[in-house]
Amino acid sequence: MKKLINVLTLSLLVSLLISCKKSEDPKPDTEAPTIEFVKPVSNGSTSYSRGLPMDLSATFKDNSALSECVVTISYHATSTSNVLKGIGSPWAPAETGEQFVISFNGEKEKVVSTNLFEDDIEIACLSGNYTLTFVVTDKSLNKYTTTVDITLE
Repeated sequence: MKKLINVLTLSLLVSLLISCKKSEDPKPDTEAPTIEFVKPVSNGSTSYSRGLPMDLSATFKDNSALSECVVTISYHATSTSNVLKGIGSPWAPAETGEQFVISFNGEKEKVVSTNLFEDDIEIACLSGNYTLTFVVTDKSLNKYTTTVDITLE
């Protein structure tokens, strides 16, 4: 009987050790998310017309779980900027530093088609060169940042 108790105790201990090993956390997620753009294209040849929406069409991916994407826009005055094509101020989101946030709720892949900054591009804003900055974060706080140069006409 004593041998049976020893064997059962040893079996229980081995089972506990194996189950503890299995419950350890897997390797931490160190892979950053990615974006595949349809529009705007990332080679800087995308232009948008004032008075119309600035549409985004892209696929966001992560190996584990996406969290969010924060989009900002900035204006770049050039020596060849034609002030007569605008009243004199950049588009409001560029002027105020507004952020457009896309939430993913832990999805691994999400196709997004939306109007950035929700309102149409102001007709009276400055035309010219702008840069969109995309910062995508996953649930493990890995970040991917990319920029896309665009033109407002």
